[in-house]
Amino acid sequence: MTSPALVERNIARKPEIESTLPLINIVFLLLIFFLVAGTLQTPKNKSIAPPKQAITFDAVEFLPSEWVYTASDGSLSYNDAPLLLSSLEPALKDGKAVLYADEMMSGAHLTRILESFEAAGCDGVMLVTEQVRD
Repeated sequence: MTSPALVERNIARKPEIESTLPLINIVFLLLIFFLVAGTLQTPKNKSIAPPKQAITFDAVEFLPSEWVYTASDGSLSYNDAPLLLSSLEPALKDGKAVLYADEMMSGAHLTRILESFEAAGCDGVMLVTEQVRD
């Protein structure tokens, strides 16, 4: 028969379960779940490609003074003078124009301006954007 002191000594030598081990297991399982469940969605219509920046700032043929500037409220200026949507012809150069739009302008204003350029006989509008660098 074993003595009680020997039994207590064996119990004392048994390693305790780490309290963080179940937490690590749960975090690992959640990581695997989100890796499997969070797949990227592909567009439904794969024949449409998103636009890319095709022209660098240095390749724009127009001088900054020849650009059409628009504020966030949709007001236009050309050569430091106000420009009306109904009279965009002076801003056209060989049927093309450069538009420098405020980043806070709404999409509705921008659409209206682009439609006005089209109605004025513009073949293409280059929209100046900012290149974000990391």
